[in-house]
Amino acid sequence: EKEWKALAENLVGEMVAGNKLKAIRYWERSLVRRKEKENLDITGFNALPAGRIDLSGESYYKGTSTSFWSSSRPNSNKAWHRTITIRGSGLYRDASFTSQRYSVRCVKDTIK
Repeated sequence: EKEWKALAENLVGEMVAGNKLKAIRYWERSLVRRKEKENLDITGFNALPAGRIDLSGESYYKGTSTSFWSSSRPNSNKAWHRTITIRGSGLYRDASFTSQRYSVRCVKDTIK
């Protein structure tokens, strides 16, 4: 979770970080305001709107959002995740049961 927080802080906060992580080719159609389009994909992160798969195996939100797991947990049954959606520009934090299927993004530690 600390890596997600640091990433959001480097992008001027959680409320605008989501747009800056979106791959413009896949999110552009859903964004109507020109100002939002100009802020897409400025990081090279290239988040795709992959959606998620729930506990029953059903796929939801493909084309409209994506969620990425964090390795941090608020308790033994859940883990934190970050969501990017067409309904906003933020990088939203929530906790879900670990049996949900979300995307992952690996972070390479730097050697000091």
